[in-house]
Amino acid sequence: DWRSPRLPRKKTARMRLVDLIKIDNRFEKSVNLLLDLHVQGKIDGYIPTRSSVKILDNYINEIRTFTGNRASVLIGPYGKGKSHLLLILLELLSQNCPMSVIDALIERIAAVNRDAAEHIKDTMSNFGPFLPVIINAGSGTLSQAFMRGLTNALVRDELGDVIPDNYYSEAIKMIQNWEEHFPSTFTAFKNRLPQGKSVTKFVSELSHYEESSLSFFKDIYPELSSGGVFNPIVDDEVVSIYRSVNRILREKHGYSGLYIIFDEFSKYVEGHTIEGFAEDMKVLQDMCELSAASRDEQLHITCVAHKSIRSYGTALPPEILNAFEGVSGRLKEVYFVVSSQNNYELISDAIGKKKAFAKWATENKHYQDVIAETYELKSFSSLFDLADYQHIVGEGCFPLTPVAAMLLLELSERIA
Repeated sequence: DWRSPRLPRKKTARMRLVDLIKIDNRFEKSVNLLLDLHVQGKIDGYIPTRSSVKILDNYINEIRTFTGNRASVLIGPYGKGKSHLLLILLELLSQNCPMSVIDALIERIAAVNRDAAEHIKDTMSNFGPFLPVIINAGSGTLSQAFMRGLTNALVRDELGDVIPDNYYSEAIKMIQNWEEHFPSTFTAFKNRLPQGKSVTKFVSELSHYEESSLSFFKDIYPELSSGGVFNPIVDDEVVSIYRSVNRILREKHGYSGLYIIFDEFSKYVEGHTIEGFAEDMKVLQDMCELSAASRDEQLHITCVAHKSIRSYGTALPPEILNAFEGVSGRLKEVYFVVSSQNNYELISDAIGKKKAFAKWATENKHYQDVIAETYELKSFSSLFDLADYQHIVGEGCFPLTPVAAMLLLELSERIA
């Protein structure tokens, strides 16, 4: 409690936190890669730290100079800023934001690591844009998730001319052709749909790569086409499609490649059943191998995890751990290690101080005593010199006392 027993009760009662501090609301919401891509406020709200900029620089340098580590898994506890870091990486590589916003971001990075800022400038000057692809594995197979992610990315960035044909898109084209040119066949198709399901709903399921809907279409196709078999001449292999799209993006639109983020990879592994996991891991392994071999059309893939898969031990079935073994050697593990100093700096940045604070702090002896006494704790004196401690922890973390701030960080990490 900052209120001093030495101060008159009346004076203490009049002190209000709202007169001393202002919470920066940019820190109140977490980052969602899919929803926050190209949202300027998320770029403006990014605060570079030494730890995050070091990782950002490593990813940037993998684009500048090939080292064979284009497939990785970024590992770190919840709430450390992994998603925000990757969002910034995608914004820089996509070259889709106003340069004034990017220049301001690079200036903030330069204040932390000037070499990293120069590497970013070099990359943006000498490479074309990268197309960000966000993978969210919901229902269905991993192949479907990769196809959804690619299609969504191409639609989002208005690259519809690059969207590849596949069994799902060909089925939609066939239904549209029946509706336009063969009304009797279209009517028969509508009558064969499950009760209560409209054509619009069915087409929507195909566009979202629902495997059961495609299977249903294949089953009823022979009776609607006099015994024909639905077997369009398209490449339905994920690796081949990504390779083809990447080449077209470079040749036709000047892109340097694709940058894939597999978000919530830990949740995907934790929630997966044994059935189908080996097939999904084969898809991921093939994509990692494609990434490692990419040269002219670069392909990078980063999975996001809150801990190493090996650390699960008996918490995961042995079948899942064994299936992951083939992929683990192809994913470089990158640990998002945030120093304690960085944590206090982030708290300080989130809690702004109003003009009245300086006068209050000068006049409040209890506040000054708490700062002086807590600096004697090794947890603080080993991290900061006195001036930095007073500015970053004492003033910056207020209204949290230094010990409360320290315990909050420890508690958050253990819970998350």
